[in-house]
Amino acid sequence: MDISKAKKAKQELDLLHRKLKESELKYRTLFEYANDAIYLLEIGSDHFPARFVEVNEAGCKRFGYTREELLSMPCHGIIPRDSDIVQKTVEQIRNGNLSFTLQSQFTFKSGEIKKLEYSGKLFNIEKKKCFLLFQETGQST
Repeated sequence: MDISKAKKAKQELDLLHRKLKESELKYRTLFEYANDAIYLLEIGSDHFPARFVEVNEAGCKRFGYTREELLSMPCHGIIPRDSDIVQKTVEQIRNGNLSFTLQSQFTFKSGEIKKLEYSGKLFNIEKKKCFLLFQETGQST
């Protein structure tokens, strides 16, 4: 390969890399600044949420934990496995539903009890089953 072809290939690679970074920045911005609480959870082989993979600021505020706390704790340390919200979600996953919307009552760390409506989608990331959950922060009764 001559130098001009190598230079052109490097320029194309640099452009592709720049576009990828811009795309990642756009999605990161949408995720972080969304008014809705957004959680990405890893699902264990038992179909129960195992850990938080990612959470936005609205999601942190909803639970009353910092992002670092949420990402370092197992899900059952934050959301009890026997809670209505977990039981309904696990039932949907076990029934093979990849996308669903549910309502549930939940008691938060503060002691506040709220009725929540949340939507989720199940998919794989690098051979791990994950659940993307959206909950409108204004949704409660």
